[in-house]
Amino acid sequence: MILGVDHLALSCENIDQGAKLLAALGYRPKFIQKDVPNPVAKRHLLRTYGALHSLAYCHPGEHVALELTQHSGQLRPLLSPYQVLFQGPPGDALPWPGDLPPSWESAWRLGLNCLRPEPLKWPSLQAQFWFDAGRDNPAPGSVRALLVPVHNLSRSEMFWTRGLGCRALQKGETEQGEGWLHLAFQAPVPAWRLDLVLVESDAARPPAFLDDPGFPCLALISSSLARDQDAAGEMGAREISDEFLKG
Repeated sequence: MILGVDHLALSCENIDQGAKLLAALGYRPKFIQKDVPNPVAKRHLLRTYGALHSLAYCHPGEHVALELTQHSGQLRPLLSPYQVLFQGPPGDALPWPGDLPPSWESAWRLGLNCLRPEPLKWPSLQAQFWFDAGRDNPAPGSVRALLVPVHNLSRSEMFWTRGLGCRALQKGETEQGEGWLHLAFQAPVPAWRLDLVLVESDAARPPAFLDDPGFPCLALISSSLARDQDAAGEMGAREISDEFLKG
């Protein structure tokens, strides 16, 4: 079974610089591995495959960990594959320069009780994210939740609940008439817990890859990789790699 969330991946171009940026937000690096083999099983999940990549696993205590990943390609300021809500923005954050679907902002407000969700850009890491400008943020930098745009809400609900073990909490519609669903990984360990909001969206988005900028990967903790892989496949997972050892 899925026990909870291990980490959320964050892309970077320089592993040392990225680790310093996260340390300033309270993320203590537990390990940094440079130029380690990149499993060939991940080739189809990357835009640009390189034989080596670098990793830094950074943990903020009771909140979800971030794992910096440095691949071979250059990052561009694109939308993040996962839309991430931080408790507070880093110091060099800027307004996101482009328009985002209004239903995303609505889903944050209605699905997670955000007062004033705002999209921002993190120039140091070419990352796009959100934060709630209407609330005091006692833990700036920690991840509060993810928003996942989907084309079919009912099918996606089955994948996240029956396939990945999330619990469905509440659902509704945005002001634009698109459905949303609040889910949560309700793990026994605080750092393994995470809220998610699925929102129906017709916005055209290219396929996501592990070396995309921002937050391209959510890593989960499994008690049985084979059983959980089968469950995810039965509920609609389309890209399933072979097993590989990390690092």
